[in-house]
Amino acid sequence: MARKLRSTLADKKKVKRIHPKTPNIKTRSGFEDKAVDLLDKYKIEYGYEEAKSKYIVPAKQHTYLSDFVLTCKETGRKYYIETKGYFRSLSERVKYLLIAEQNPDITLVMCFMKPTLTIGKNSKTTYKEWFDKHGIINIDLKQLDKILKQYKLTGKLDFNV
Repeated sequence: MARKLRSTLADKKKVKRIHPKTPNIKTRSGFEDKAVDLLDKYKIEYGYEEAKSKYIVPAKQHTYLSDFVLTCKETGRKYYIETKGYFRSLSERVKYLLIAEQNPDITLVMCFMKPTLTIGKNSKTTYKEWFDKHGIINIDLKQLDKILKQYKLTGKLDFNV
């Protein structure tokens, strides 16, 4: 028996399959199909995905360990330098937003191997554009080289390159 698939591009979890023996039920998996078969076998009344319940994911405290910490000799300001090749997910990028928001006493600086990489294969937005949009300093290794050279000469860290 072939199953009809109704797919949505927005979220693969929303893909439902029409149950082969009960066409008015659309399930998400073969395992759910088996449960429907059992309920039907014993002629038990049931509802499928009728009730929604709200819940809150408890807050979990995390610790951030920066790659490098530089202190400006002139101002005493701490700069946390995070070197990144690429991000695996949105949640990883959001982590750095949360670090910057929740730690106003530090300045987070992202140093990318390749800041022109896009944030996803279907996106045109680059790492640089995304972090610029969110107000986080981001540079590449060549820029870091210039900044460190100037820092060695003057004791001042200037990320406005």
